[in-house]
Amino acid sequence: MCSVTHLAVGGVLGGWAGNSGVAFFLGIVSHVVMDAVPHYDTRDFRVDVALTAAGFLAVLGLGYWNSPVFWGAVGAVLPDVENLLWRLGAIRESWRIFPSHTRLIRHGKPLTARGAIPQVFLILGSIAGLVPLGG
Repeated sequence: MCSVTHLAVGGVLGGWAGNSGVAFFLGIVSHVVMDAVPHYDTRDFRVDVALTAAGFLAVLGLGYWNSPVFWGAVGAVLPDVENLLWRLGAIRESWRIFPSHTRLIRHGKPLTARGAIPQVFLILGSIAGLVPLGG
């Protein structure tokens, strides 16, 4: 999944959890589950980084700083930091440790760009899920 999709789903799960520690844990667990689903990953990681940064700015701008929403989003995105470091050449592929990145847990097969459509709906659904939670 694109990191921005992880962010959106982790944020809404965190908001529903209502507790920052539980939110962070649910964010990480959601990352594993979402990575197992066949999905599209952007070819240019810079696009994903920019979208994810915009997502975090939106979370902060909506007043969710240091809230369960924020920590759910952080937990969901954190595993992809190792992918970013790998793509930047800062770490070797063999140094990645997250189970769905090392193939310890099966990673969903890659899809074409049309595979991004379900992710757009996940993001929009997550935003809709946050609206009742307030800022």
